[in-house]
Amino acid sequence: MAGIEQAELDAGARLIARALVPFEQKPTDGEIAGIAVDLQVYGDLWFPEAAALDSADAVRVLDEWNAVLREGPADSPFGRWTHARALARVLRRLHALLSRVAAP
Repeated sequence: MAGIEQAELDAGARLIARALVPFEQKPTDGEIAGIAVDLQVYGDLWFPEAAALDSADAVRVLDEWNAVLREGPADSPFGRWTHARALARVLRRLHALLSRVAAP
């Protein structure tokens, strides 16, 4: 897994944490839209690395990611926030997988 630097994993972890804050710290709608876009960018960067691992864990996470993307945000007051949080939860699992592989 030579393609992902530790700094990129760290930045992704900060973004994931930002998306998974409690309700009392919920970002504004505009911030949520930006977070969702950024999460998808990290997914686009990280998932080719995960696919190359050829592991059952990677396949499960890829399947979950595709399902969340396919469903998209619900048409409800919290639909976009719930969708961004779902993306973040999947990326958190992917981050853990990639971090284990990257560990010396």
